[in-house]
Amino acid sequence: MSMGSCKFKGFKIFGERHTGTNAITSFLERNFNLERKEYEYLGWKHRLVPDLKEMSKNKIESNIFVITLRNPYSWFHAMHRNPYSNRDPSMKELKFTDFLEYPFEDYENLIVMWNKKTKAYIEFINNFSNAIAVKIEVFNHNQERFYKKLLNEFELNKVSNNFVKEERYLGGDGEKLKYNINKSLIVPDYSAKELSIINKYIDKNILNDAGYLDLDIKK
Repeated sequence: MSMGSCKFKGFKIFGERHTGTNAITSFLERNFNLERKEYEYLGWKHRLVPDLKEMSKNKIESNIFVITLRNPYSWFHAMHRNPYSNRDPSMKELKFTDFLEYPFEDYENLIVMWNKKTKAYIEFINNFSNAIAVKIEVFNHNQERFYKKLLNEFELNKVSNNFVKEERYLGGDGEKLKYNINKSLIVPDYSAKELSIINKYIDKNILNDAGYLDLDIKK
């Protein structure tokens, strides 16, 4: 397929910290001739995704939008290890139970932020046919399946006929050579107190809509 016959020329990625935005960005650039859209186009990749009104003010027809998701029960711990927030760098020194209920940026706490951003992600996917969601657990298990899904759903120009797997860990601090990605995505054991705090805030309907009530990465 020639570049001229491809409808989509660029991509914009949205997703929270620790959800694979850097790795999936690299994956897209290594496999498809797509221009990465930066901050000046629809802002920070970790933001609350734009609503319909904001999107209507922008040219979106030639871009695909990729939403990255992660199981919140492993994500909460990843955010505690490194919240990547300049508002209060000391928050990662808090006990995990205190961290869960601590104010996070413009939100009551991290769990409330997950609810609101994830709900917005789901609405975004439903509103735009050129948007697609990818769970980092599923992507890590089988990247080629996501590659084929992109080709099936969108008119894209491939870099080559050979699928290229992204095997590096690319975090906010750059590449980590010795990092067990599979281990990092495992949901840790929670104490009863920790679960009671999470269950006090987490919206189970959103958890279900995001596909994390009963996730099978092989499906």
